[in-house]
Amino acid sequence: EIRLEMTSIAITENPYFEMSRLGVNRKDTNYTIDDIRDLKKIYPDDEIYFIIGADILDQIERWKDFYKLTRMCKFILFNRWGIDQDWINKKIEELELLYDFKIEKLESPILEISSTAIRNRRREGLSIKYMLPQTVEDYITKYGIYLEDKI
Repeated sequence: EIRLEMTSIAITENPYFEMSRLGVNRKDTNYTIDDIRDLKKIYPDDEIYFIIGADILDQIERWKDFYKLTRMCKFILFNRWGIDQDWINKKIEELELLYDFKIEKLESPILEISSTAIRNRRREGLSIKYMLPQTVEDYITKYGIYLEDKI
């Protein structure tokens, strides 16, 4: 619930973002394919884009019903800090050949920001300024979030 609240705070001022509780409300194990199926039902005429980080490229084939997932949405790859670009390009090429689908690379600056880094910095008493929206930073500070290993 805390993560949902922080997400809600982060997107409040952007009219193009909408928060969903799809995965949160699921009573059994939550799989990406289930969320994409639900989104396709809610938005039957829309194209669904699934943004992934380059850090999960070596795991994605093990996801439940991965092949079906490649047919249900378009994959957008967001680069991650410290991951070799040649490896990324080879892995994308391999996945596209094996599963006959396209992964679109998002060309953008690589920001060295992760939820793990934010949690670690909080626990170490370091600043998290500019790592997330000010409103979310204020919420984290107000409620003492990430000072212990709870979330």
